[in-house]
Amino acid sequence: MNKAAFIISYFGTGEKRETRKAAHLEQLSFFKSKGYEITVCAMDYRDDDIVDGVSYIFSELVPPGKARNKLLEVFYKSSYDWAVFADNDSWWKDEGKYNPTGKSIDDEIIERKIFEKVDAFGLMDGRVTAYNSILEANKDQIEFKINSQFRGCCFFLANIKKKRNIEVYFSDEFIRPDGSFIMGEDLGFALSLVDSGCTVFQCMNVVLQEKCVQASTWTNSDSERKLFYDEMRAACERVVPSITRKPNGSLDVR
Repeated sequence: MNKAAFIISYFGTGEKRETRKAAHLEQLSFFKSKGYEITVCAMDYRDDDIVDGVSYIFSELVPPGKARNKLLEVFYKSSYDWAVFADNDSWWKDEGKYNPTGKSIDDEIIERKIFEKVDAFGLMDGRVTAYNSILEANKDQIEFKINSQFRGCCFFLANIKKKRNIEVYFSDEFIRPDGSFIMGEDLGFALSLVDSGCTVFQCMNVVLQEKCVQASTWTNSDSERKLFYDEMRAACERVVPSITRKPNGSLDVR
């Protein structure tokens, strides 16, 4: 079974450009070592940014949701059963020792046919989740939990076009009339998936590795992100007007 990684990539300018490009090269090495077929939506790329063994969709600079939509279009038309979607500085800490078989999550996905039960899942974010005790508690099982943490910088998605004959995309509601970007498009995407009848979880066995938090090409700091919360919620309510709190729950796929 082919494994696919779809990556949006904009390096920014100045020091950020070199920092993010170095992280991206590390990311590509990670995915290549695991046998992934890689497609990058490359925004404002130079000739020396191109890497052998990677497929590219070249684009002008657009907000992340629009860039991911370019990749989703390719994914839904493909024969892939599932894929990883990531920003150019993000993958996951390969904590195979915390999985029942000692294998990484992508091998567990294939062995356990996880995407027969799950449509999408995000990863634990160490900035908001104390994950060591959770990993230890789940070392004998693969656990997926209903959780609002769905980070667009790295998530797994079933090919819902093949599985359910539907296509879900990131909403333009997170783009202001002047073309600037509102944070939270990933939460809006997760809500759209749920509203379309898909199952969305957080995997409690895998930890996000986001290398360039302090070199974001979209916002300058966590404090700046917090300024967008009210605007983000309003956008989410426009995307899915019937937002309701879901009860906590989990899916055990031992």
